[in-house]
Amino acid sequence: MGRPGIRQCLGPHRVDERLARLGPPVALDVARHCRHAAASFTGTKTLSWAWNLTLAETAHRNGYAEVILLNERGEVAECTSANIFAAKDEITYTPPLSSGPLPGVTRAIMLEELDPPVEEKVLRIEDLIEADEVFITSTTRELLPVNRIQERLIAPSDRTSWPVMERLQEALSSYIHRYTEAVRRQAA
Repeated sequence: MGRPGIRQCLGPHRVDERLARLGPPVALDVARHCRHAAASFTGTKTLSWAWNLTLAETAHRNGYAEVILLNERGEVAECTSANIFAAKDEITYTPPLSSGPLPGVTRAIMLEELDPPVEEKVLRIEDLIEADEVFITSTTRELLPVNRIQERLIAPSDRTSWPVMERLQEALSSYIHRYTEAVRRQAA
């Protein structure tokens, strides 16, 4: 059973059940010089989300689901409300904290708890474009496939499978289930 509304979002196209479970692939915009990786507050969740919200609202008006934020060195840091991952040759990478991302909860679980393993690596937009798969993560959305960065396709538009991301989603779901069961047992 897929998420509510997925079939309506994609219109009359046939939807693979695995893809419906993951959510439709999304397009990302890019914003340069939006993270200062060397700043004192890099990696800190602050109360002011105005900058990210402004970028996200502009992206939505232009047909994008999220915005990739680049740091002062042109490295990929994160998205406005998600961490970003790229899979190449069956290895999944995410930017290191030195590139300026927020150390998200889902990101931490993926780096520390899941198999297949995820590695930190400095990423540039070219790395994402050349990746086999790109996806974003957040606690509320889990893993969401990306098929386009601005006007550049990551995968064919009729793609219905993200095998590395799907394995990671299964591993994450299993981890969440084990974790919640352990918490329930402790509370009982």
